[in-house]
Amino acid sequence: MKRYRVNIKLKSGDIVEAEVTARNSRDAKSRIMKCEDYLGYANGIGVKDVTVSPLAIIPASNVRYNVRAVDNKHGWYVAEDSATGVKIEWKRGMFNETQHVIYEGEATDALAIASALRGIGDHLAEFFRPLV
Repeated sequence: MKRYRVNIKLKSGDIVEAEVTARNSRDAKSRIMKCEDYLGYANGIGVKDVTVSPLAIIPASNVRYNVRAVDNKHGWYVAEDSATGVKIEWKRGMFNETQHVIYEGEATDALAIASALRGIGDHLAEFFRPLV
């Protein structure tokens, strides 16, 4: 998925600006115009013009999540949160059925582990969808 900037000029003269992750520019426009915040703000006001432009991808210098294939298990992958040491292992295409959480650190706050698991899941869904 790519990032897009969407500018919607309304007939009232107001401009709605947003950034969104989408498959293409048409999908980006559709996602913004279906958003509850947009609908609440622009409901009943006509649209004068819509411009959609792709945003440059800025490489991250400090990558928190590491995703790699498991060496001794064909078709299996592991994603690690380097900040907490939490790992999730799963078989390609069967994430929900085969996921296995690995935590080798000291006992820590359950909320921190849950947040790490959610972060890994969000990262996989956004950048590694074909693997899950």
